[in-house]
Amino acid sequence: MTTATTTDKSIRYDRASRDWAAYLNGNYIGHFATHHDAEVALDQVAYDLLMDGQALTAQAPDGGSDADTMAEEVAAAVLPETAMVSIVEPGLVDANIQVWPHSTVELVERQPTANIWYALLVDGRYHNLVMKKHTIGRDYLISALNRALGQVEAAIEALNPQPAEPTPTPRCPYCDDTGLIVAQGHGWHVECTRAGGSFSAIVDGVGCVGQAETPSQAQALCNTFMASQRKERTVKTFTRHEFEMLGVCSDGLARVEAFGGAIENSLAGWQAYIDANPEAWRAPLFTAWRLHKRGNIACPDLIWKVARIAFREQPERNAALRVYGETLGPGNWREARTAAYAVAVAVAYAYAAAAAYAYAAADAADAADADAAADAAAAAAYAAYAAYAYAYAADGAYAYAYAARKRVCAEIVAMAVEALDTLNH
Repeated sequence: MTTATTTDKSIRYDRASRDWAAYLNGNYIGHFATHHDAEVALDQVAYDLLMDGQALTAQAPDGGSDADTMAEEVAAAVLPETAMVSIVEPGLVDANIQVWPHSTVELVERQPTANIWYALLVDGRYHNLVMKKHTIGRDYLISALNRALGQVEAAIEALNPQPAEPTPTPRCPYCDDTGLIVAQGHGWHVECTRAGGSFSAIVDGVGCVGQAETPSQAQALCNTFMASQRKERTVKTFTRHEFEMLGVCSDGLARVEAFGGAIENSLAGWQAYIDANPEAWRAPLFTAWRLHKRGNIACPDLIWKVARIAFREQPERNAALRVYGETLGPGNWREARTAAYAVAVAVAYAYAAAAAYAYAAADAADAADADAAADAAAAAAYAAYAAYAYAYAADGAYAYAYAARKRVCAEIVAMAVEALDTLNH
């Protein structure tokens, strides 16, 4: 019989080439772009050697080993580790999902028929399919799917231990070709490559940022790079006076004054103001649109992006309206408004409190400014709001619709802040 000799696989990071060097039993195999590529190459070489018999130690004549025994020896030496994930969640069918070190998993929507399903997609296979409409009012199903996703991700991660930090290569100024340090300072140094005679600019924690013909030129590269990293971005601050010039009402100016007299033009700054004044969540959109009208920033599509949300988030029964979630604009807003009202009925207005996406989008578009674009966007969004409110009132999904409004408000705030970001430099 034969037994597999233990193979010594080693992968080292080469700082000079920024590649991974692979060694098998001390023998150099090659350089590879990623640690994973080096692992795959080592496994393949080890497998080839085993098949050739070069890595087997004879304890008895090979004639005594049958094919099954040799196959087991090869598999034990080179097959990757695997794991079985046990899923015990309410409403989920698949109890066991097998994964490997390089498996992939994601939570996806699948529509094999007229119905939409949620499922875990693991290595191209669907597991634990749950019909989307069955999750309405059953939040525990979505939570169960997310927990199952977390379990599978954790199992894959456990099969992929992080490689240890590469050991720095010792440097000898007399015989080591990795480079001779000829100048250094706080956080940087310049190396001379003994073989090529060029000078490399090295920044600590970053690596080589360029090469030069002289040490002083390489030092200049280091200084320039570090200076660019230290340069801080200037964030604009809107003062009470600027808001007054934009036409903010007296109540709004009083809120700004109470907040400290100014708002930092960043997502964190605007969010802090909104947290202190929840009823003023449309303030970033109002500011962006007024500045756009004055020519200070260019965001002509902003108001249409906001209005499209009302169509994008229509429920299943109004699926035909979702096309306007991508196309709504100056050329088709009347068509979109007519289509939305066609699927709504007068009773929709009795359920105004049940709307979420459409209400937030229409309210924000209407509050931006009373010009042609904002009026048209708001008119289309309010029509979509009527269709949305009727559908969710009929389905009884009040709690879902109410919770959704907060998310849409946050999305609209983020859109406006992104448009305002051009004022920062």
